[in-house]
Amino acid sequence: MKTILGLAGFCLAGGLLTLVTADAQLPQVTVVGPITVGHCVGFLSTLQLTDNGQVCPSGASGSLVTGGFNQIQIAGAGTGVSPAVISQGGDANVSMNLTTKGSGSFAFQSNSFANTEFVVAPGSGNDVNHFQVNGAATGSPPSFVSIGSDTNIGVTIAAKGNGTTGFFSNGGNNTEFVVAQGSGNDVNHFKAVGTGTGGFPGLLADGTDTNIGMNLATKGSGPTSFQSNTFANTEFVVAQGSGNDVNHLQVAGSATGVGPVLSAVGSDANIPMGFTAKGTSPFIFLPGSSSPAVNWNGLTSGTATIGVGNTGGHFSVTSNSTPSLTAGCNGAGSSVTGSDLNGTVTGQTAAATTCTLTFATAYGTTPNCVVSGQNSPLTGAFTPSTATLVVNFASTANYKWSYVCFGT
Repeated sequence: MKTILGLAGFCLAGGLLTLVTADAQLPQVTVVGPITVGHCVGFLSTLQLTDNGQVCPSGASGSLVTGGFNQIQIAGAGTGVSPAVISQGGDANVSMNLTTKGSGSFAFQSNSFANTEFVVAPGSGNDVNHFQVNGAATGSPPSFVSIGSDTNIGVTIAAKGNGTTGFFSNGGNNTEFVVAQGSGNDVNHFKAVGTGTGGFPGLLADGTDTNIGMNLATKGSGPTSFQSNTFANTEFVVAQGSGNDVNHLQVAGSATGVGPVLSAVGSDANIPMGFTAKGTSPFIFLPGSSSPAVNWNGLTSGTATIGVGNTGGHFSVTSNSTPSLTAGCNGAGSSVTGSDLNGTVTGQTAAATTCTLTFATAYGTTPNCVVSGQNSPLTGAFTPSTATLVVNFASTANYKWSYVCFGT
C-alpha cells in the first residue's frame, strides 16, 4: 500500500493516470494499467494507491468505496479491445454526466486527437431542450429524438454554407434523399405532414410568401410517374415533349356549379391541344350520369352541347341560344322549339306563306341549313343568312317545319 499526501488532483492522458500533489517538492505518481477512481466525499488530502491498481480515499482500508455511492470506473483493456469509462456504484441504474466549464464544447476525436469527429456545443446559453439517442431491440431501428422541458420541440439539421444534407441507406452506400440549398436566400420550403386514420399525408409548400407554388423536376428527359398500390400500378406519367418545351397543360379547379378546366398554356399566342390514343383505339368519353353530354363554350358567349343517349346509339346537338319568329308566321299560336343549331317551328293560327326565324346569336358566316316541312312539303325556296332563316311554303295555318343549321 502506498500513501500520497497533499493531493491536488489527477490527470488522465495517453492511457496514464497521474496523481498531482499540492507540494511541489513531492514527486508525482504515474500509474500504468487499469485504474479505479473511487467516489470522494468532501475535500481529500490523502489517497491510498493499492497494489491492485485501485485509488481510494484515506481511511478506506485499501478497498473501493461502495455502498450508496456511485462513481466512474476507468478500465483498461487487452490487445484488440477498447478501454472503457463505466458508471458504477450502489444504485441499480447509474447514469453518467459529462460537463464542460462555461460555454466550452465537447469534442469527440480520433487518431490521437488529430481528427475531430463530433462536437457537442451549448446553444442559447439557457438550454432546456436537447437531443437523445435511443437504441432499439431486434427488428426496430434506433432513434434520434428531441426532448426537454418544452411541450413541443422541433429538430433542426443544418449544413454549412451551401452544403447538402443527405439521407443514406445500406450503411451509407446508397443516397436516398438530398436536401440542397436553393437561391441562397431561401424563405420558402417543403413541409411533409402526417395524418390520422383514414386521411392522406401531405407534401406542401410553406414559407413567408403568401402564395407559394411547387416544382417537381426530373433529370434530363426522364419522365415523372405517379403510381399507386406501393408502386405496383402506374396511373399517370408526365413526359418531356420536343426537348425545348414552352407550352404545357394546366389543370384548374373551380367553384360550386362550375366544372374544372384542362387548358393549354405557354409562351405561344395560340396553342392547340392534342389527345392521342394508342394504336387504332378511339377516344372514349365516359358518362357521369344517365344523360351524358359534352359542352362546348364559345369564346364570347353561348354554349353548344352534344348529348348522348343511354345506349350510345343516338345523340343530339343543341345550344343555349333560342331563336325567335320575327315576321311572316309570327302571329298568335306560333312557337319555336330548339336552338340556333336545330329545332322545330309552328306557324301562327292564321294562314301564312312565309316565316322569318331570327337567330339569337348571329353566325360569323352564313350557315349551312337544311329545312323540311312536317305537315306539308315546302313549295318555295328557303334563304339562310348570318342573322335569319327565311322559309316559304303554300298558304297554311299552323305550318310546321324543322331546320338544322351548322356554322360558326
